[in-house]
Amino acid sequence: MTYFNTTNLKGKELSTRIAKAKTQNDKVMAIFTHRPILSPSQVLFYFPEPKPLLTSIRRSISVLTSQGKLEKMDQVRSGLYGAAEHYWKAL
Repeated sequence: MTYFNTTNLKGKELSTRIAKAKTQNDKVMAIFTHRPILSPSQVLFYFPEPKPLLTSIRRSISVLTSQGKLEKMDQVRSGLYGAAEHYWKAL
């Protein structure tokens, strides 16, 4: 699943959100193709304008991980807000 419908959208609005999430996942994967080991904050840095929210980047990374395209690593770094965040690598 690429979009988590937590607000119970329906019809065209739901279809639009699903398409946007899929496009975002494709962009995140393209970033990992050029830089195979990144943290979510680093992905956001390389993401083209208009940049999504960091939580949306994390959602894409979670979806791509569940699809077997990315793998979470043990290494961590300090993220945008000072909290530790893991690195992911492209498979």
